[in-house]
Amino acid sequence: NRLRSRAADAVRFADNVRGASVEMTDNRIVGDDEGIDFDGNVTASLVDISGNRSIEGGDDGIAVDGSILLLSQFRVVNNEEIIGSDDGINVNEIILSEFEANRNGLIEGSNGSGIEFDGLVFLSDVEVVANEDVIGGEYGIEFDSDVVASSVRIARNDRVRGRDVSGISFRGDVDDSTVRIVNNRR
Repeated sequence: NRLRSRAADAVRFADNVRGASVEMTDNRIVGDDEGIDFDGNVTASLVDISGNRSIEGGDDGIAVDGSILLLSQFRVVNNEEIIGSDDGINVNEIILSEFEANRNGLIEGSNGSGIEFDGLVFLSDVEVVANEDVIGGEYGIEFDSDVVASSVRIARNDRVRGRDVSGISFRGDVDDSTVRIVNNRR
């Protein structure tokens, strides 16, 4: 399937997603703004974005402008490429939930971060594992706010690189959390 928007997001959830299962598989997604955009909160839901050939956005490849909340699972797995002019993947907050970006090909934010976590990560698990390349114009992977009582695992990625700043950056406090950065190749 090919999903394209010349003036906005290719796929947009304009309001909250609650108690739902959302699956996006086997697509080529191109949006002039966001490739995939969750404007509201994702609450007690399963989101599975997997096996897509390409997800591209004029701003972000995948954006979660609201929060991932209350036992949600947000999975970005086995996609060939996720590319945004700003961020490859941009997530606002993660609270009492799970986020994983695993076994993808290229995740690239040309001017921002490959993956950016803008807001608080609280009582959550974050995994970025076994991706080929996570590359950003600034940061490869950026945690822009606090990580509290959470687990972060960044492992077995072929390359995590920020062109202008850092490969991996924690810009806020890391409190009562476990951070494991292991076996990344370069």
